[in-house]
Amino acid sequence: MKYKCRICGYVFDEEAEGMSFSDLEKCPVCQQSPHLFLPIIEEPPVKEALLLKMYQLMKKRLLLKMYQLMKKRLLLRICLLMRVRLFLKRPLSQRDLISKRNTALKRSPL
Repeated sequence: MKYKCRICGYVFDEEAEGMSFSDLEKCPVCQQSPHLFLPIIEEPPVKEALLLKMYQLMKKRLLLKMYQLMKKRLLLRICLLMRVRLFLKRPLSQRDLISKRNTALKRSPL
């Protein structure tokens, strides 16, 4: 097992040193006591293929979300343009009636 000194960062490896950590009297670099050492927990290596697959999945989900948002915005814009176009195609008298009705509705108390 490996241990790292909190003061100087020296790494004590039991296998490389040929002695156990309990036999260590002080840090060979900064001369501090061994109770200032922290054990280094070695994690198993993650395969690159797994990381690549996770990255691709996250990228795919992000692109799908972006596509859905763009599609929604585009549909909203199309609906708005169609409403404006339909309003402008009406005869002038109908447009005046609609605008008068809207102003009357705005003025009336609820």
